[in-house]
Amino acid sequence: AGPRALAVAAAGAGRRGRRVRHQSGQLAGQPRVARLGRVDRGLPPDGGQALSPDRAIALISTSYARAGDGSEAAGAFVADLAQELAARMPVRVVVPGRAEARERHGAVEAWSFQAPDKPRSLLSPGNPANWPTIARTLGSLKRATLAANADRRVAHALGFWVLPSGWAARALQRQHGVPY
Repeated sequence: AGPRALAVAAAGAGRRGRRVRHQSGQLAGQPRVARLGRVDRGLPPDGGQALSPDRAIALISTSYARAGDGSEAAGAFVADLAQELAARMPVRVVVPGRAEARERHGAVEAWSFQAPDKPRSLLSPGNPANWPTIARTLGSLKRATLAANADRRVAHALGFWVLPSGWAARALQRQHGVPY
């Protein structure tokens, strides 16, 4: 039997009574849907693109719990999600670090972008003194995101949150056609 289909209320459902069909194990948000975790079933019935075992999903975040010591509490859910997904498919993360680097965290491949030591939430674009640091961080984030797909194996990207991670995912889409 195929995956269970769930009917979920769409945005604005209260106004017009519209419903959207969502299939368990799929990402939504694009006209085409990337299936997650079920690489043995070919293309889904809606024509979305199946995720083959040699293709990866990229998670792009400005916080990520590496040490498990609570120092990156905001990114703990991203690390947990990456580890859970890695049990089902190849996962790559683009996360902050002291320098641009590539490393492995268990089953997860990680590309680090160079981020300042102070919390990124304290970098205000309203303060011109922060502009050089913001520009360096954004440039490093974009380079690391594109490097994570240097071998063209990223099938889909998820950016946590819109700025700056969604911006980096959009750069990946524009340069390599990877949906986000």
